[in-house]
Amino acid sequence: MKVAIPLFNNRVSPRFEYAPALLLATIKADKVIEKKELSLTNYDLFQRVALLKEFGVDTLICGGINNFINRLLDWRKVQVISPISGDAEEVLLPVSLCG
Repeated sequence: MKVAIPLFNNRVSPRFEYAPALLLATIKADKVIEKKELSLTNYDLFQRVALLKEFGVDTLICGGINNFINRLLDWRKVQVISPISGDAEEVLLPVSLCG
């Protein structure tokens, strides 16, 4: 399972559209086995959606997202979990236990 969390510093960004960075995590057997952070500063909305698909993201956890992008991600089979707030690492822990 691949999870993406848009970041604002070390917290879940309030909006996917404006997040300056993205945390990508791979979860296997209820454990986070890989994490990396990517800058999103040069990506527009469509490029952000394409990036999620390029990295094989199954689930996007975010504070908020506009309806159009939410539908676009749904069409691309990316589950959106929102509204979520808090420290990104703390948010990721329960997801790994459900993975």
